[in-house]
Amino acid sequence: MSNQSAERRTNPRMQIDGKIAYKTNGSDDIQQGRLENLSIHGARIWINQELPTDSQLLFRVIEEGQEDAVMDFKATLLHQLMERKESLYGYGCIIEESQFPDGKQKS
Repeated sequence: MSNQSAERRTNPRMQIDGKIAYKTNGSDDIQQGRLENLSIHGARIWINQELPTDSQLLFRVIEEGQEDAVMDFKATLLHQLMERKESLYGYGCIIEESQFPDGKQKS
């Protein structure tokens, strides 16, 4: 038996090392975080707040060196990762909605 667990996702995640700006549960306070991976339905993010699972947040992927957003997401936190990275809390989340900066919505 292999020590590696089988991939259960129908859509594999792309490994990304990107910046995000995010707001939680309707707050207007914008925080900074990191995006580690992304698929059509989920993502792994690292943020500076410890939040309960089922929290909703809006996050924006930001391209390095540019002010414009690459893409906006509405997500729900599914689980918190045990480890921390650079004092950030890690979460697996489900993508509820995504939107390109031109306003076209993807689901």
